[in-house]
Amino acid sequence: MEKYRLFAYDLDGTLLATDKNLPEENRRALAEAYKKGNILVPATGRIYLGISELIRNMGVSRYYICCNGAVVLDAETGETIYSADLPLEDALKISDHICSQFDAAWGCYQDGRGFMSSEDRANLAHFFEDKFMLDYILSAHSGVPDFRGMLIRKGRGMHKCSFYFADKAERQYCLETLPKLFPHIKFTSSVPNNIECNSFQADKGLALNALCSFLGIPEASSVAFGDGTNDIAMLKAAGLGVAMANAPDEVKASADITADTNDNAGVGKMILSLIEA
Repeated sequence: MEKYRLFAYDLDGTLLATDKNLPEENRRALAEAYKKGNILVPATGRIYLGISELIRNMGVSRYYICCNGAVVLDAETGETIYSADLPLEDALKISDHICSQFDAAWGCYQDGRGFMSSEDRANLAHFFEDKFMLDYILSAHSGVPDFRGMLIRKGRGMHKCSFYFADKAERQYCLETLPKLFPHIKFTSSVPNNIECNSFQADKGLALNALCSFLGIPEASSVAFGDGTNDIAMLKAAGLGVAMANAPDEVKASADITADTNDNAGVGKMILSLIEA
């Protein structure tokens, strides 16, 4: 069997359980894989500081793929290995299009931090059924009274921007129509009520490619785990792509195999089976 050396895994809906805790079997599997010399890489839509301290303080990960691949970080040195920001002009045009027609809030990650308008942040519970994800979004974003104005004054791009919809039908309509209106932007989703926008040079697959190149590891020696459409590029780029059992069919179709659900420690079970084979 192929000897795998690098394991990249999404967090929400993949490594973490629905309640955002880390299943004990996953913790044990990561510790065992690290002990055997494997490289363990969280690959998330979150900014680095938005990753739970439980994950960051485990001591098993030096490299992080953040913001859907817009940033690859060496957390030990603070070096950015790869970056691909979304241009400001595109983010503003997309936000004007969505927020003028649909019941949606939006925020962005820029300079390693999260921002959204103070009004949207105060009203964020209107857009979320999942309390755990709501708590995370609140913790990851600072409210800004003049959010749009702040972005314009800064005058630079962002790692990604995300939109949160109250109506899932409106979200689905936007997922289908936005790529036609903005064909040069990458639109994905990580949770049932959001749409995430990135530069086409930013996805988890390109980030995985860049990290493997940086480390001198063949892509065939990598394994990737995911559950969202923002994970598809990574699942295809890895030597072995693993979709979670709780993933949509579109994600499962892009993977080589399927693991157990996130609530049943699917990542840990699969990692242990691979490193013990």
